[in-house]
Amino acid sequence: MIVFLREAGERPVAAHVLAISGHTLTLAAPLDREWDAGSAVIAGSVGFLGAEISGTAPSDDVLAATFDFSVEPGSEPRRARALCIAIGMSPTMTGARRTAAFSAIATALDQVAARIETGARIDLCLVTYNTDASSIVRRKASRTDVEDMVDWLSSQPGIGSLDFDAAFAAAQTFFDAGPGAGVDKALILLSDTLPLSGSDDAAAERLSAMVDVRSHAINIALDDFTAASKVDNTPVDTIPIVPSGDTEALSQTITRALGRSMCARAAIRFAGREVCMFRPNWRSAAAVRFGWSAEFVDFNHGTRDYAFPIRFPSGTRRMLISLGSREEIEDFFDFLDRLRGRQGEFLLPSGETDLVAAESVTIGSSSLLVEGSGAFRDYAQSTVYTALCLTLTDGTVRYASITGIAQDGQNSRITLSQPWQGSIALSAIVRISWMPVCRLGSDLARIDFLTDTVAETELAIMPLETEDVAA
Repeated sequence: MIVFLREAGERPVAAHVLAISGHTLTLAAPLDREWDAGSAVIAGSVGFLGAEISGTAPSDDVLAATFDFSVEPGSEPRRARALCIAIGMSPTMTGARRTAAFSAIATALDQVAARIETGARIDLCLVTYNTDASSIVRRKASRTDVEDMVDWLSSQPGIGSLDFDAAFAAAQTFFDAGPGAGVDKALILLSDTLPLSGSDDAAAERLSAMVDVRSHAINIALDDFTAASKVDNTPVDTIPIVPSGDTEALSQTITRALGRSMCARAAIRFAGREVCMFRPNWRSAAAVRFGWSAEFVDFNHGTRDYAFPIRFPSGTRRMLISLGSREEIEDFFDFLDRLRGRQGEFLLPSGETDLVAAESVTIGSSSLLVEGSGAFRDYAQSTVYTALCLTLTDGTVRYASITGIAQDGQNSRITLSQPWQGSIALSAIVRISWMPVCRLGSDLARIDFLTDTVAETELAIMPLETEDVAA
């Protein structure tokens, strides 16, 4: 392993590490000068470690350093992470609501397991709480550990009033027994009813003593977030409120809170195809080139006629995509691997406000009313624009496939293949985007690394004609 010693205003100095014992690094060659404690840091040859030198380094082959990373000689250090998810087992956490919540946690943990499989060291803790708390802990968790924890969660029977402090006491024990400062620590608190009086204040006081812990409170079908806001120390002003029984919305909310350091971006699929989640960098506008294939009919036999073998104008869109971290770069490579270049097909939300909703969405309904008659006039017979992506104010998305479009007064009513699983207020819909089936325009992708962790790439994408986008 190569490390770089850096001091402010000085050029970094490279050193080859032969062995690691505790927090002492044995180097392959003596250092050529003294390094002051606290004024220098160690950076890895891939990424930045941020480990501080804990003492004056003599000109020999031993270097004392303070770091919180899982390291092995010959490999790059991996920053430790600790995650605790606590779910309240209230009298209303039953039936479909409980099933959906457990499924959402399992989905989020599956993405955590995918991140673990990339080499990340993550300590995990699941907590079920009411007036008391039960927990299961796995240090340096593996995918098998994650599966065991999901099985444990499904066997928890307790129901009672919620005590936030009981949940935070279990979480504090978990974090205190794990790696020290500098570790990425996250706590997810799920609740569907208000806690016992005073337990929120006690939990908030306990949270203030928990070092470097990001606490995310998420309400399930609970509009009153006065208690949850006391135990949420994120910079976001509002508490996410997820509809009861909506597994997809809850799992998206959890994984978005955890971020890319803990969750691998698992492939999101709809109607049998992957949904591309990469978005263009709008500092460089997407270039679109349209064309419509035409062939001559009865050439040299009288009046020339044309045939159009493809019933829609093909458009190749070139987009510049920024990849802001090594995790995103890995996700992009995985995306290309899954598609196998131009062989695979995927769904691509346009990211634009293509349609504007004219009314709220009602649970059980199989239609969507959008403003104006343009959708009916221009897309009723389309074999390309047959699926929609709805982006909501809480950051979640909903996908829907189209079976027909009809005029409804001055507006257009879109008929969907499946009923809505939850109601959506008109004010909660940020935008409605078309989501055509696409294919890559090339088997090759060039990645330009701007720094050691930031890259850019250009994708060429072609929409396809399809009539089988049905959920």
